[in-house]
Amino acid sequence: MAKTYLITILLLLVAVCASASNNVENICSQNQTIGTAVVKSLNLSWPGLELAKQAVARGDLGDACEEIATYYRKSNGASWLRIPPVKPGNGLVGGSVDAMVFHDVFSGFPSPSRPCKIGRNADGGLNWTTYGPDDDDEFMNVLNRHEYFTTLLSAWNETGNGVYVKYFDALVQDWVTHLPCNNAKTSLNELENNEKSGCDDCCVPLGTMDTHGLPFCKWDTKTAGGECSTGTFESPWRSLEMGIRLVSAWPKAFYGFQQSDNFTTNGRVLLILAVAEHFKALQVDGGHPGKGTVNWEMTQWQGLLSGAGAWPEIIGSAEAAQTATHFLQALLDSGVYDDGVENEMASGYDIGTASDYIGSLEIIKRAGLPAPPEAYAKKIENMWNYGAYVADPLGCLPQNGDSDICGNGHSFENSAFFNRTDWDYVYTNGKQGTPPTGPDHVTPSVMFPWAGQAVLRSSYLSNATWCWFDVGPFGSNAFHAHKDKLSILLNAYESMLLTDSGRFAYAGNSFSHFRRPYGHETHAHNTLRIDGKQQAQAPALATAPRPTTSWSYETERDIVQGSMPLWDGLQGQAKHCRSIYHQRGKWIVVVDVVSSDRDERAVQATWHGHPNATINISSAEDGMITTIRGVNHATGMPTSAHLAIIPASMNGISPSLATKWDNATVVRGQLQGKDGAIEDQGWYSAHYSDASAAPVAVYASIIYIYIYITYTRLSFYVYS
Repeated sequence: MAKTYLITILLLLVAVCASASNNVENICSQNQTIGTAVVKSLNLSWPGLELAKQAVARGDLGDACEEIATYYRKSNGASWLRIPPVKPGNGLVGGSVDAMVFHDVFSGFPSPSRPCKIGRNADGGLNWTTYGPDDDDEFMNVLNRHEYFTTLLSAWNETGNGVYVKYFDALVQDWVTHLPCNNAKTSLNELENNEKSGCDDCCVPLGTMDTHGLPFCKWDTKTAGGECSTGTFESPWRSLEMGIRLVSAWPKAFYGFQQSDNFTTNGRVLLILAVAEHFKALQVDGGHPGKGTVNWEMTQWQGLLSGAGAWPEIIGSAEAAQTATHFLQALLDSGVYDDGVENEMASGYDIGTASDYIGSLEIIKRAGLPAPPEAYAKKIENMWNYGAYVADPLGCLPQNGDSDICGNGHSFENSAFFNRTDWDYVYTNGKQGTPPTGPDHVTPSVMFPWAGQAVLRSSYLSNATWCWFDVGPFGSNAFHAHKDKLSILLNAYESMLLTDSGRFAYAGNSFSHFRRPYGHETHAHNTLRIDGKQQAQAPALATAPRPTTSWSYETERDIVQGSMPLWDGLQGQAKHCRSIYHQRGKWIVVVDVVSSDRDERAVQATWHGHPNATINISSAEDGMITTIRGVNHATGMPTSAHLAIIPASMNGISPSLATKWDNATVVRGQLQGKDGAIEDQGWYSAHYSDASAAPVAVYASIIYIYIYITYTRLSFYVYS
């Protein structure tokens, strides 16, 4: 039986009568406020917009908007974003796309990760400001990034079914009419304490939690959209979301749908109006919550650059491109070390930023914008060089800071762009590309000296040993960086052996969010604590690269050294020094030295496994030996790879300096306050909103000496 689907939308129409001369019925003729805002947003002297200019001159806003829509449909502007003609059809793609189109069920949220139905308001519009089932503002943020616009475009391109275009068009009209942020001139932070002098029409975007007594912006005749105050953390007009919308979803969908009759004049001109709003709002940078956060501001300015390249007809486009390029260059200089590592110290955000930066090069080239300096492209190349060489033998980035399991730092397209076939060689375990050469690649191991990240590996084969060792600064962003200095991660035989605890949910009321503070703490990582204290969040940034005397890579072995002297709340002074000796591909010795200004300290070492790993502890002459069974990255299933953590013999070491661990226990899923536990321990987050109990071997000792040395041997092997 044939099915007929009807998609309706109730537009926010203000009762303003258009001129009697209007012969065309559309949003511009029905709402003079919006129609005026649309035509004022465009340079009507742009070649091809002559008829629209004539219509404005005779007061016909409806006809002007029809001519604007026709111009974008027929012109060849932003040719790289347009797609070939689509053959009409009635097929459906099914799955999550159809669930969205026919039932308002959206996917891709961080928390909860399952599909969620978005409710509608009394006027029929979507509830764009919902925090979702977990009361997490990231739910609202993701919903308003509109990344599903390109999913709808793909569905239409595949099937030719106009139902996908109609839904897209309806979403655009709904969003733009309900969520104005016009005439942005100030930031919300500048209006604290109700300092509203000279801003009688100030308003805030819908969804703002702390409005400072200001009304929500709306399209009405009095304010013409208001004077929008941006900079808010929790509205859909957060600068991060603005940037994301303009980087990809909006330009791809706008130009991709141009040949469809189901993309209405209303949808076209309203999206143009929203882009013009973004141009102004993105340049109001008065201390928004993301200011100083590289990944956030990078997206903000790349979005502005992308919009300027895609819509040069919008007034202020050239100036927007110049502003974006200026800030992108400044951020690259201040936020990315010379070794290519973004200074937040979280690999997921590092590579996300690298993706945005290479995207900026592509936008500049395609839109014919002025080329940046050579140093700009070179530093972006260094960022992708980091992604290639920091990854483990299966191509997974280290899960340091706020990162998810098995992030990807490689792209064949990027390798070709920079002519770096050595990246392909490393990523494919030697199956493609050319072997690395040069003084930095005499061995497979590599050091990123500014970030203080050492990668010790046995070879470029898939079953190679890989050890990541953090000897660098804390990170520029305390929200994403973890207190994990001198922590190590270890993989071998295509298995995870020592893991990081992950990032957990950033907000909301989920179980994962309540574990997030634990994920930042020192005991959630493979390092030491002294007197139960956490490492200090310092130094935030490196002021110089690591001295070359602190590491040595030779054919048969690697040596790397680092130290941590800063602790929150510690009485007196104590320093943890850790050295790693890697006998290439065979074993690793970890030497921990604790020096103190007093003769009694409690020292604790933690060794973390994956939730599906098995950890066993047995007694031996020199101490307690821990074995950890490895887990496959992709499947999460246990493998035949094992790690033995062996407190090495103290023979030859002065008894006054070397002391055995007093005890060792395995902890899994411990909750503070439950069964007498004083802290959370033994939790793992593979991705945002995840929280799973995971085993941790906890070694503890009370030392009664001023210098304490332990030798721990890490041996990796395979058996069934």
